[in-house]
Amino acid sequence: MKTTLSAALISGLVMFGVGAAFAAETAPTVSIEKQMRDLKKMAGAGEISAKEYNKRIAALKASAQQTAEASKK
Repeated sequence: MKTTLSAALISGLVMFGVGAAFAAETAPTVSIEKQMRDLKKMAGAGEISAKEYNKRIAALKASAQQTAEASKK
């Protein structure tokens, strides 16, 4: 229960951070890099599983790519 609640809370915060990264056009890569570092710390501390870590990193990389493509237009 505690793990599920923690994962849900962290997931919500990550999604909020990804949304904020889209809104902040001045430094989207800094925000995404910070989120990646935070995910790495959580995985290292055992707060999230490797599977969840990989899923979130893939989502962050996809959002970073979308942000880069949107800024080019």
